Amino acid sequence: MKNYSTEKPIPNVAVIGGGLAGLSSATRLSQSGYQVTLYEKSNTLGGRAKTANISGFHFNYGPHALYRGGSAYQTLELLGVELSGAQPSLTKNYLSFENQLYVLPGNLWQLATSQFFSWQEKYHLVRWLANSQQIDANHLNHLSASEWVSQQFHHRRLKLWLTALIRLATYVNDLHTLSAEIACRQLQLSLRQGVLYLDEGWQKLVTELTKNFKHHKGEIKCKTAVSSIQPVDGLWQVESSSQKVARYNAILLALPYQECKKLLIPFKPDLPTGQSVHGVSWELGLSHLPKPKRLFALGLDNPYYFSVHSASAHLAPKSQHTVHVAKYLTGDEQGSAMEIKQELEEWLDTIQPGWKSALITERFLPKMKIISHLAAIPTAVFLHKLPGLAVAGDWCSDKYLLCDASIESANEAVSKLESYLATLTNYAYAS
Repeated sequence: MKNYSTEKPIPNVAVIGGGLAGLSSATRLSQSGYQVTLYEKSNTLGGRAKTANISGFHFNYGPHALYRGGSAYQTLELLGVELSGAQPSLTKNYLSFENQLYVLPGNLWQLATSQFFSWQEKYHLVRWLANSQQIDANHLNHLSASEWVSQQFHHRRLKLWLTALIRLATYVNDLHTLSAEIACRQLQLSLRQGVLYLDEGWQKLVTELTKNFKHHKGEIKCKTAVSSIQPVDGLWQVESSSQKVARYNAILLALPYQECKKLLIPFKPDLPTGQSVHGVSWELGLSHLPKPKRLFALGLDNPYYFSVHSASAHLAPKSQHTVHVAKYLTGDEQGSAMEIKQELEEWLDTIQPGWKSALITERFLPKMKIISHLAAIPTAVFLHKLPGLAVAGDWCSDKYLLCDASIESANEAVSKLESYLATLTNYAYAS
């Protein structure tokens, strides 16, 4: 039997998905005074923001960097999350081209003395960098990132350089399917204020958000997969693997694209087409660096990445090093894990020759999901035909990608839900 309270109850909200989008949404909603229940199907929260501690080495789920000028950075600060760490060095970076290493210019002196670019190329590069922040990304929505690169430069090496920077900023290797608008905006964000490598890895963000959420009396249901959602009598009914049915005034889906789509199938949502983005991640714990002045390298003729994250953040035991090596994949790329691992080992030999004698531990992820869905068209964050329902995630932003897309879409989803909840006068709330 339903017992209705004579007092106006506090609205309750279900947040489904315990990654950064879900955690930040749940924390914001709980801080605003709503009763919030967070559902997560796995044993722990965090999603792709989890960090593994292996023999004292902190391994993120692939190389992670927080853009200092982005929505995620600003929101996390507002939520009271301590963002300790440091920016990576700009003077110990290299370009890899045809199995040779060249200094990646981090200042005017390094550019002037670069042996990779010609004087004519240097001139065009300086001009482009000086004007890069004034490029209006909104006018690029009709172009692919590949087409935009071709418009920016005529010199092959400058095209390769810009392509590599876009891969670095977006983690996307197939520039034919990537929007030039998003590529440009993401690149501007990375060049504007740089990035931060976080002490103890991104797990610290998960831990602090969880602590904050619990402090505001939020409820967490781990190991609880949601099997269906449906509107019932002005509420949203949630059925889960716990065999219990619960009802909420509003619901926020903070799930990867395919999982979200599955729950929304009964409502025939108009979701965009596209594909997920994957990469290969290889994390190493080294006792020392054979070449200590080589902290970062970016492949130009190959989609490779190398970075010593522990040079900027506390991610390894004292005097030891946490190293990330990665390969950006295209959607249809074939190749066995063993073949790709051998590729990366050979490339690492050119950057840190003798690394095998320094190896303490490692983890190899042959097909790591980076973006759950690279949408071909912008995705509506709030589904107007389903009042009280919002969605958020790395696939829900038409402005940015990765963590900034997750948290920016979460911010917008929370704002939409709060506006909706403010319009309710009589809550159909059963206790």
